[in-house]
Amino acid sequence: MATPEPTGFTVSLATVERALLRMHDVKPNHEEAWRSRINFLRREGLLGERQGSGRRIGYHTADHLPKLILALELAQAAIAPQMILSLVERHWKSRLETIFSEAEEARAKGTSDVLLALAGITEMVEREGAIPVIVSMTAERINVLRMALDDRSVPGRAVLINVSARLRRFHHALSEFYPQPEDHALDKRMAAKPIKGATAVNARQRSRAGK
Repeated sequence: MATPEPTGFTVSLATVERALLRMHDVKPNHEEAWRSRINFLRREGLLGERQGSGRRIGYHTADHLPKLILALELAQAAIAPQMILSLVERHWKSRLETIFSEAEEARAKGTSDVLLALAGITEMVEREGAIPVIVSMTAERINVLRMALDDRSVPGRAVLINVSARLRRFHHALSEFYPQPEDHALDKRMAAKPIKGATAVNARQRSRAGK
């Protein structure tokens, strides 16, 4: 069965950057470094594009932005950029996309937060297999993490991210800036190419209703 198209809407890079900086409480004197990190991840293909492609006119809130949000959360946890890129490339479709969809649904419905655990992290080996355990859980079932930390099958270390909570923070920050003039221009470009299953306007309304 084909994977359904994600609902959401498209936002300009300028607005996305403003929201991410607010989400992470980045001080003005650190903004340039953060933008450099974001641009590096984009250039290295995090969102499916490469440096010089020049084709991306916006970023989709249900497709591109979860990858960027995850990458910056891992960067905050001092995970190396190349490991982040490898993780997304190898495991987004098989595991991470579903976890983020579940976390977004929990955010929208107000149900138990969905957490992401990356266990057995090992930086000083080959990139393949550097994060062998990728699991999700709700706050009530956090004891599941004990199995990932028993130090038997994999090293007993992990990064734990409350994905639903971080998505709430991002959507709140985005609502403070969206829309900007760049987004109005983007809306005009996208008007003739609506998101499958929903217009951009209806998708935007659903996203706001779920805050």
